[in-house]
Parts: sequence; structure tokens; C-alpha cells
Amino acid sequence: MSSLRGPDSVVLDSSKTYDDWKKTLNLSTKDTRPQTEDVTKTKGNEFEDFYLKRELLMGIFEAGFERPSPIQEESIPIALTGRDILARAKNGTGKTAAFIIPALEKLNSKKPKTQALILVPTRELALQTSHVCKTLGKHMGINVMVTTGGTSLQQDIIRLHDPVHVIVGTPGRILDLAGKGVAEFSECFTFIMDEADKLLSLEFTPVIEQLLAYFPKDRQIMLYSATFPLVVKSFMDKHLSKPYEINLMDELTLRGVTQYYAFVEEKQKVHCLNTLFSKLQINQSIIFCNSTNRVELLAKKITELGYSCFYSHAKMLQNHRNRVFHDFRNGVCRNLVCSDLLTRGIDIQAVNVVINFDFPKNSETYLHRIGRSGRFGHLGLAINLINWEDRFNLYKIEQELATEIQPIPSEKRQILLSNNFQRALVLGNPLISIYPIEMVAYDPLRYISDMLAWIHQAIADEKEFFENLFKIYINSEPIKIIDENFLNFCSLKYENINKIIFEMVNNNILNIYRIFETKVESIVFKVENTTIYKIANLIQFYKSTLQKILQDNSYLLKILDTTKKNIINIFSQNIQEKIYFIKNSNLSADVQLNPPSFLIDAVSEFKIISESFKTTYGSSESLENEFEIILEIALNPYCELCHDISNKLSEPHKSIFLINCWKICEENISHFNFMNSKLQKFKNDINNLLEILELNQLDYFLNSSGLNNIINIIESKEKNCLQESLNTTLIQVSKNFNFFLPFAITNALDRIKYLKILDTLEITNKAANIFVKKISDLIEILPQITNDYQIYFHWTPKEIKLLLGL
Repeated sequence: MSSLRGPDSVVLDSSKTYDDWKKTLNLSTKDTRPQTEDVTKTKGNEFEDFYLKRELLMGIFEAGFERPSPIQEESIPIALTGRDILARAKNGTGKTAAFIIPALEKLNSKKPKTQALILVPTRELALQTSHVCKTLGKHMGINVMVTTGGTSLQQDIIRLHDPVHVIVGTPGRILDLAGKGVAEFSECFTFIMDEADKLLSLEFTPVIEQLLAYFPKDRQIMLYSATFPLVVKSFMDKHLSKPYEINLMDELTLRGVTQYYAFVEEKQKVHCLNTLFSKLQINQSIIFCNSTNRVELLAKKITELGYSCFYSHAKMLQNHRNRVFHDFRNGVCRNLVCSDLLTRGIDIQAVNVVINFDFPKNSETYLHRIGRSGRFGHLGLAINLINWEDRFNLYKIEQELATEIQPIPSEKRQILLSNNFQRALVLGNPLISIYPIEMVAYDPLRYISDMLAWIHQAIADEKEFFENLFKIYINSEPIKIIDENFLNFCSLKYENINKIIFEMVNNNILNIYRIFETKVESIVFKVENTTIYKIANLIQFYKSTLQKILQDNSYLLKILDTTKKNIINIFSQNIQEKIYFIKNSNLSADVQLNPPSFLIDAVSEFKIISESFKTTYGSSESLENEFEIILEIALNPYCELCHDISNKLSEPHKSIFLINCWKICEENISHFNFMNSKLQKFKNDINNLLEILELNQLDYFLNSSGLNNIINIIESKEKNCLQESLNTTLIQVSKNFNFFLPFAITNALDRIKYLKILDTLEITNKAANIFVKKISDLIEILPQITNDYQIYFHWTPKEIKLLLGL
């Protein structure tokens, strides 16, 4: 039998020859862990059935691959034909190898051109993907390069002087290199997007659209992800030619990942985490938080508890993040605390436990988080620590993903409870045991809150609890959902809870009135930055708790109404204090160009308090009318303050500052009727300012450190003088090139782009038009600049002509 491919292909005419080369492989230790159907339910194909190059097969087998997973089995043969692909498969089922293998197979290692581009949304995923490329292609003699934002651009440019066959990177950096002409994609026929749903979000789509212009029209586009929102369809219809669609998502979550939740208060989370670490068999774990600040705080706490722990988030330096990722991947540390930076595509086989210390806000993030465990069909565990605010998200995510997140089994749940709850359960009466009886009389509101929190904890393992929230005590209905085992353990019938609550409330009704009134007064008359939020929380507490317990709550409603009378005074006082503070502060020369934000902050805070009043009173119209009056009164000193600040600034800061003032008002408070006249005043001021600027120092601005002042160069009454100055400068520049010139022209063009804001002001600006015309003369020397100083110049002649309308 003759070989079906060239000499690089696997030779099938001699089983003896085939066995000989396979025996020489340096195979890794076989993974004996059990696998789920996500990766084992295949059609029985082998990698050799795809007729891959022998060198590629050697890399595949030495990387530990034995046979293709379902996504690889479906994707590889289609990709080898050159057809566009839209593939959807679960996290951890082998998507990365599904597109890398065909990309490497189609490479010509003897051709010194970039032949495949793999785009990913994050730097960590880029490092991992490039590592897989190098591992699978290590016998092929190819060069793989990874490039991301946050790393040295100059180093990337130097590395691209050598032939690079595969580039893996983030969209922004790739576009930057392509725009400079450093990365050449004219013969790159493979365009791959991993985590395509993220890459086609609003953040990346414009970059992707621009990047595709550098590729041949007959390129192959392959999109891979676990989720595909509608935005992917619009991209597919526009750029993909009859794509082959692969959908292996019969269910969204991973079969091998067992999902649990534990209902805990915020203050109990660290205790629960400590218990989980001591009870679970953890190879490696990833703990997710919702903010970078909480990531660092939790990592510090875990370390104090005596466990090895790294942390990573987007605000860290890139080289530090790379080191953390590399060390964690190599098993240096057992636990990693991170933000959603590592939710996508990161494949660390040793991770068997994912803990959502903070529960995610949407199902997409949840799916990608838990997908960090149970990689490639192995078994994994996801534990979610749920608090009061997360209850609706839990139910929503279950519905959207059509999955079940189970409560931690009752025999294990008890070890997660804090000491107070353990003691309460043992004593059999949690309502008495949590607090001494004198505490109940002293602060019944706090007692009610904690008591209800205990009830939520006790029955959180019932799914119906989230659907029938507060039925325990809202209408005095008897509890219909009974966990007999838990009831026996507590020695407390749920039917008694209603009785205990109402007895406690009636016995302490005067104290409840007193405490609530004191809380209202302390908030209303102690004006501070968090006052508005405290009022909103107080109203929410009244609505969700007290109003549903008390039979007659008219007195509390009357107390609460005092907040409504004082809210406008709070806003007014805050605004006046901030205006006074800014007016009397010394502005430095390098003052930031952002306008004062306190007026916009006030509008945002008002929306919060307005919504709270709507939920309680049914309407907040009167409050809105009063707020509009105080806002209109405050706007006059606000505008005066903006003009005072602008008068202390030199150009171009003055112009930019006023433009920003207009934009921030237009975007945030233009819906108020009185804003129209105020916005027009900003427009007039900006127009007048730009009309009187003089343009008489072009040579200085092109050859000095005053480049940021180039916005001054807009108009000159003595046009002949201007033209002479421009010509003189160009002559000097052509005779004596220096590194500063590319920065000068770049700065000028960037400034023109900034002046496009004037279009939104509906200002016919002669000054800007004249400036654009004069700067366009510099195009004559652009070829020399782009050839000699490409590293430092980020505008291409094509972009400049488009910008200047030439």
C-alpha cells in the first residue's frame, strides 16, 4: 500500500515501521484517574486515523494524549479541510488541542512566514495556549511566539525579526504589531479564536474587525467556546463562509463536577473555608472572589491559617502574574485565590476543587469558574458559599444552566456552622441560645435579624426556600417543607418558629420602636459619605423584615418618613461642602483633566434612594421633584466652579477640561429639563475658546517637550507667517532627522482624533479644520518616518489619510 501523504505523514504500509518509531517516544506517566463521558464517549477514532505528520503525532503522544476526545474527534478532520468552524463544547474537554492540532498539521515549517494566529482574551490563557503549541509541535521545528499587552513591545518587535510560524496573543497587542507592519499576516490562512464569546464582546469586537483586514480573504476562521451569545451569530454571518457547526453541549455544566452550596453569613465564610480545607481531599484548589481587594485580603487570611496560598488578579504586574501562574501550574502551591481573571480556558489538571468564596453574578461566569475543576473528564468538586444577597442568583443560575446545585449533605453541613450555631443546635433551641436574654431586650432589631439568618441557614438545603422566601413568617403560614432528619436533630418543630417570633416582637414592641427611631436619627443627622446608602439599607430592612412581621406598623412608617424630609438637605449639604472645598483648594499645574464628579455622584446616589422609596411608598415622584430643584440650584455654582478651574489651567488643559465638563453633564444629567441651557453655555464657552487660540509656534511644538500643547496650534490670523513657519520646520526636519519627530507627528494626529469630540458638540469649528489642513502637509515625509522609525510610530499613512479625510 502506498503512502497517502508525503514523507512527513505517518507511513501506514508497514506496521513494523510504525511500531518502531512509536517505541522511541518519551511517554509521560499514564493518567489512571476515572473520566466522565464528556471525554470518553467517542466514535472510536485514533489520532493516527487523521493521517497527521509523524512529528506532530510524536508530540501528541508524548504530551499524554491517547485518543481524541469528542470535540477533537469532531473538529480535527473538518479543520484539516480548511472549512470555517463554529465549535461549542464544555470547559475541560480538550478544545485547545482540537484547534492546535489541525493548525500545526497545515504548517510548512520550511516557510519563514506566520501561518497561524490564535487569539485569546487573557494573558494567562495566551501563555497556556502557547505552551500547548510548543509541546505538541516540539518535533516539527516550528517557532511559536506569545505576545500580550503589558509586556515589552520592543522585545516583541525584535523577536518578530526571526521567522515565527504561530503567534498566540491578545487582540490589542496583535493589532498593534500588525498596524506597525511588524507582524505580517498576508500569508496567514488560519485565524483561531479561543473563548470566542469573550473575544466578540463589546470590549474586543472593534479590534477583531480591524485585525481581519490584514488577513487574506480566503483565510480559515475557527471559533471555539463553551458559550455562544447572539453577538457571535452576527460575527459569523458577516465573516464566516458556510461554517461547520459543532455543538457538544447537551448540558452546560460538566458531568464530572459535583456542585454544592452552603448557606452562610459573610462573617462565617473564612471559618467555613478553614473547615473545608481540613476536611476535603484537595490536590489543588482555586478560590474565586468578586473583587481584587477581597482576593488579597482572603489570600492573607488563608496564609495566616497555615495553608500555602498564592493570589492573582488583573491589577498585578504582568511578570508577577506570570510567575504565580507558572508556579501554581507546577505544583509549588496548593491553593490559588483569584478574581475572574482565571475563569477562562486555564487548564491545570491537578485542580480538583473550585470554591466560590463570592458567588458570581451571572451563569456564564459561574460556568467558566467551575470549569477550572474536572478538566478533561476527571472528577471535580465545586462549592459555593452563599449569603443572603446571593439567594436569587443561585436560583437564576440553576434555571439558566438547567443544572442542580445541591446543598451540602446535612451530616457535613453542621461542621461548617460557627460555634454559636453548633452550640444552639446541641441545646435544641437556637432562638434562645444565640443571645443571652438581656441582649434580646437591649437590641431586638439585631436579635430579629440574626434569628432570621439562623432560620435561613437551617432550611437553606430546601430548594423551595428560595422560591417561597419568607413564607415562614410573612403570613403565619405553617411550614410545609420539613426535613425530618434535621428536625429531629434540632428538636424543634418549624411550626413553633412563627409563634416564637411573634411573641418576641410583641414583648419588645416598644424597644423595637425606640431602636428603629434611634437608628433613623443617627443616620439622618450624621451626614457622611455613606449616609445615602445607609438610608437605602434601612428602608430595605423595614420593607423586608419589620413590615412583614408587625401587625400595625404605622408608627414605624411615620418614623421612616423623617428620612424623606431630610434626604434633600443631606444632598444639598454634601454638594455645598464639596464646592467650598474645591474652590478653596490650591490646584497644581498638573491638575487632572477630569471635572468634579460630586454632582454626578449625587445623581447616582439619588437613583438608589429613589428606588428604595418606590418599593416602600409605591412612588417617589415628590422626592424626585424636590431633588430636581436642589440639583438645579447646585448646578449654577457647579458650572462656576468648572469655569474657575479652567481659568487656572493653561492650554491645552483648559480646552480639554471644558469639553470633558460638557461630556460628563451630557451623559449623566442631560435628562433633567433645566440642563439644556446649561449645556449650551458650555458649548458656547468651548467654541469661543477654540476660536481665539493662535497658531504661531509650530516649529517649537514639533521640536520641543511642549508637544502636549499642540492643541494650541489651531488658527492664526497671520496665515502667511504660519505657512512660512511650517515650511521652515519641514526643511529642518528633512535635513536633521531625530527620534523625536515620530512622537511629534503622532501627538499631533492623536490630538486631531481628540478634536473629533467637537462633532458631538455640533460646533462648526474653523480652528480645528485649519489645523487638520496644516498637519496634513506632514504626510509628504511620512514614508521616510514609517520606514526608519516604525518602532516608535503607531499611525500608518492609510490611517492618517482616513483621519484627515484625504
